[in-house]
Amino acid sequence: MLQQFEDFRPYLHRFRDDCGVDRDIPEDASPEDIRRVAIVNLIPSVSEQRKFAALLDEMTAFAVISGKLQRDDITVAAVRDIFDIVLDDYDGMEKYLAVDANIIEFPLFESGLAKLQAGLDKTLERNENRR
Repeated sequence: MLQQFEDFRPYLHRFRDDCGVDRDIPEDASPEDIRRVAIVNLIPSVSEQRKFAALLDEMTAFAVISGKLQRDDITVAAVRDIFDIVLDDYDGMEKYLAVDANIIEFPLFESGLAKLQAGLDKTLERNENRR
């Protein structure tokens, strides 16, 4: 909102000497003391703000997904459906959520169980149908 009038960051250095923060810093404080950091350096740029907003949107989506995955009444078929949606929406997730990913301990069992829960028991392969 302030930027619609004028970029205020070039003028913030004028307020540095007026605040008296330096008087509160002990003389033996390290040069990296947070009280020595200019507040101007902590204000994100417009591009950084956009990146933060995009990251927050993705984190919100993943929070919803992880909430659904933690429900007590979720089926393996529903988990597989959620994983398929994530695979469609997010590039680079294939190696983590594929049918043969490292998180799958018993791929044949889990794929067979997902088919049974989805009502596709006639499509079970021989390996999945083993008892």
